[in-house]
Amino acid sequence: MFRIKTIIIATVAAAATALAPQVAHAAPDCQNLPSTKWKFTKISKSYKPTGLYSDWVRPKNARFTITYNQSATSATSATVSSKLSAEAGTVFVKAKAEVSGSLTKKWSKKKAWKYTASVKRNGKYKYRLRQRQETRKFTATKYSLYRGDCRYRKVKAGTAEMPRSTQTSLIWDVQKRKA
Repeated sequence: MFRIKTIIIATVAAAATALAPQVAHAAPDCQNLPSTKWKFTKISKSYKPTGLYSDWVRPKNARFTITYNQSATSATSATVSSKLSAEAGTVFVKAKAEVSGSLTKKWSKKKAWKYTASVKRNGKYKYRLRQRQETRKFTATKYSLYRGDCRYRKVKAGTAEMPRSTQTSLIWDVQKRKA
């Protein structure tokens, strides 16, 4: 009887010893997770100058019309903060997929532009027309996967602004400054 108890105890102890390292060192299964991921937050609509402006004018009458009528190239480009500059290409590609499909790195259009605006006179200011392109501003955050605990940890974050890729997202407005 003593010998049977000893054999049973020895067998249980051997099995426990063999299983213990596997249980203690079992890592979570995160092999199928991507090693990095990006998250886009604080997305807002904005406008960025295209480089098209009329001359500055100072209205002489109570109402004055400013006209822009030229053949020129309207253009805008995406920008990123210095924290993201090394990975700007990745940010632009992923933002286009996740923020809006109509975003682009660069937009330009050459044509004959014509726009007119009416301005009320104010002797303290001069005015000009300007064209701006609709953009999206956002914060991009990069996360890396730590395989030991299968958790993503923040690596870096920064801001970016990308123009929309359509001509319909252009606006003309009146800009004023002290004369």
